[in-house]
Amino acid sequence: MQTTEMDTPLPNDAEQNSENPPSLADYSSRTPRRINPIWGARLPAILVFFTGLVNIWSAITPALSGRLAWLDLVLPFDARKHGAFTAALLGFALLLLAQSLWRRKQVAWALTLASLLVSIPIHLFKGFDWEEAIVALAIISILWLTRRNFVARSDAPSLKQGVSALVFAFIATLGYGTAGFYLLDEQFSVNFDLISSLRQTLLMFTEFSPAQSQPITHHGAWFADSIYGIALCSFTYAAWMFARPVLNRQPATTTEYEKAHEIVQANGATAFAFCALLPDKRYWFSDGGSVVAYAVVGRVAVAMGDPIGPTNDQSAAILGFTKFCHSNDWRPGFYEVYDQNLAAHRAAGLQTLRIAHEAVVDLRNWSTAGKSGKDFRAIPNSFAKSGVVARMHEAPLSDELLAKLREVSDEWLVHMNGSEKAFSLGWFDEDLLRDHPVMTVEEGDTIWAFANLVPCFQLNECTIDLMRRRQDCPRNTMEFLFLSLFEWSKSRGYDTFNLGPSPFAGVGEHDEDPAIERALNGIYEHMNRFYNFKGLHAFKQKFRPIWRPLYLTWDGKGGLPLVAAAIIRADSGQDGWFDFVMSLRGGKK
Repeated sequence: MQTTEMDTPLPNDAEQNSENPPSLADYSSRTPRRINPIWGARLPAILVFFTGLVNIWSAITPALSGRLAWLDLVLPFDARKHGAFTAALLGFALLLLAQSLWRRKQVAWALTLASLLVSIPIHLFKGFDWEEAIVALAIISILWLTRRNFVARSDAPSLKQGVSALVFAFIATLGYGTAGFYLLDEQFSVNFDLISSLRQTLLMFTEFSPAQSQPITHHGAWFADSIYGIALCSFTYAAWMFARPVLNRQPATTTEYEKAHEIVQANGATAFAFCALLPDKRYWFSDGGSVVAYAVVGRVAVAMGDPIGPTNDQSAAILGFTKFCHSNDWRPGFYEVYDQNLAAHRAAGLQTLRIAHEAVVDLRNWSTAGKSGKDFRAIPNSFAKSGVVARMHEAPLSDELLAKLREVSDEWLVHMNGSEKAFSLGWFDEDLLRDHPVMTVEEGDTIWAFANLVPCFQLNECTIDLMRRRQDCPRNTMEFLFLSLFEWSKSRGYDTFNLGPSPFAGVGEHDEDPAIERALNGIYEHMNRFYNFKGLHAFKQKFRPIWRPLYLTWDGKGGLPLVAAAIIRADSGQDGWFDFVMSLRGGKK
């Protein structure tokens, strides 16, 4: 395999995909037929939304006089008045439930069904509005026929907490309201006994019905409003808890980790395979023997790279993980995947976006001899004359060495005004670092820089994780470090050396690239002043690497900002938005 020349441009999609990618039919023999009835859930959600609008409109418009004359013989005016108010409340409830139906929530399906069932007699009682009742009945039929499309579970502890809060608020408010109306009857235009106080509180809490008598003092008005406020807060909190996705509360178990480690060791063949075993991951296992390492951030499940497992299980694993995410009300995303699996991602209904290029040095053809290596030949000699050496420290590392590496790492973090990253990178942790070889650049007792090596398992490739240096290290220290790493890796029989990704490099540089990639290129140009993307890319380009494209795949055209934000948070190593914002200010992990 021949290395590229230093001035060779990064490959674009047109060059890489010169051969036709596999069609969806190519996967039909080895992949279960994709079942993704998105619109089977979204169409009912749209209909429910408009039904909510119909309910509200029906509640605020007067009933037909002919129908009212007939209803006057059957129902009292108060019942019709409460019916109109309840219809309006149900309308607003349906508007809120439609959003959760769009997300295919099982709880929303059940609550919507119950709301529509209640709305049928309400429409008939408030004005004999049989048209609205028929619409509600039709939507109920549609929901029942499409019930299997609503697969997204809610978080079970949150459901219990929402129900408990609602029950507690209901009981407490009944006691509070009943006692208040009974004891504060002089604040209202009529006196309340215990039964009427209880009935009034019940109507105000459940239906937001107006008080039977008007408050005659400010204190009475405040008391009535407090019942509405408690009811509104209680129902809002319960609705929020009901709609929450399944939360990622527990880390992977020891059994899950051991199973994942076994699969990765047997099938891992990328530079990212090691990241699948970092302690910030959870695991999903396919029936075909693959594992997906992922982290949940909000409503997004971010997978680290492609599924790891048998080659013939890739497409089934991608589809299976996508369906698993849908069942938990998560939006799936695969971060830093390779182009050979893009067809399988697209077959699972995922969008694709090129986000980086990975730099790989071909050690079989690597040499500092000749014209192309003249800039490197003088570096080792210069360092040798000044007493600076590169030394490989085999695992396990000593506590003394780890303490020195910690000093370098802490100084590097301060200089970079940043914090430890996670997810797609390791972080400085003595327990993680101890079991991997480290190459250092040393001068006497001083360590100027270091990089640790991590396994690629079934790929005969050497790669690094952490790469850190002191601020005042000698010039060309990092070049010397990598030249030494290349020589060490080559002497151990490795075929290639992975320098890691260059974010956004080579993305959207050509007119034929997708519009979104060209937009990323504009962001790349503007953000370079803050993150020095171009400096990182130029450093790697010195070593004449082969560039491999890396992609992000995600579910739904409108989900890219949500998935991108989740990846940023996952990579930041912070658990919440507050921690993430604080990390941008330079706080340590």
